[in-house]
Amino acid sequence: CIFHSYYCSFFMAPDCKQRIASARAGNVIGGGDWAKDRIVVDCFKSWSVGDMVEIRSPDATRPWQHVLEPLSGYLALAVSLYKSREYCGESFNFGPKFDRSKTVLNLIQDLSDIWADNEEEKTFKITDNIPFHEAGLLKLNCEKSLYKLYWEATLSYEQCVEFVGSWYVNYYKNELSMYDFIKGAEFVMSGMSANTKLISEMRRGLDWFRRANPEAYMVLLD
Repeated sequence: CIFHSYYCSFFMAPDCKQRIASARAGNVIGGGDWAKDRIVVDCFKSWSVGDMVEIRSPDATRPWQHVLEPLSGYLALAVSLYKSREYCGESFNFGPKFDRSKTVLNLIQDLSDIWADNEEEKTFKITDNIPFHEAGLLKLNCEKSLYKLYWEATLSYEQCVEFVGSWYVNYYKNELSMYDFIKGAEFVMSGMSANTKLISEMRRGLDWFRRANPEAYMVLLD
């Protein structure tokens, strides 16, 4: 690939002080995303003004994941590169497990359920107006990240959608300060205190952190 060729040309020498690797994530979604032509952004912007969303490819399947998931993977890779040159020049994928991929229709329906005040509210419609080709199925093989970096996604699809939907609902409907919403313990810990399953999944998925920094990991568990 282009990256590996670049690495071999400029960074492969044993005395090279730079350590680089490439990372790729699945379809990332999360609160605070305002980029153009993004499905989640377009949905909530339209819903906030009472408009319906047109879905072009409802059956297209994507590896949706919350933005914090791949960020943890990037950090795991950075820690590995800091400690040694073992994975220099290599490429890693960060995404959910295969069975957590969902269709576009699944995602919009679930986000709509969080947004809509009643079941009668129409929030989307399917259209045949497809100006370009879209892949029907996208998946990432993340086994390398699991076996070499001990990284895996921790949030379920349902938890990911809840986190994303709650952010935009609080922004548009509750007019809550987003700084107060995301600054830390109030939101995250209130959701975790009554959800032992989520706590268990997060601890299981932090195995890469335990191996990279066992002292910090024990502090986190305490």
